[in-house]
Amino acid sequence: MLHAHTKEPFGAITDALQDNKGGLNRPSGRLRISAPLLFANLPLGPLAAAFLAA
Repeated sequence: MLHAHTKEPFGAITDALQDNKGGLNRPSGRLRISAPLLFANLPLGPLAAAFLAA
């Protein structure tokens, strides 16, 4: 009885893990960061450039 109740949820988890391994659920879209101007210009600039290059 326990197997019957857990078969579908565990199947969905397994499917989601397989999709993730295949890169189907990669993050996409616009990333918005709210930061003070000084932080945005100094340390955040090189981090953003490295992120975009990856």
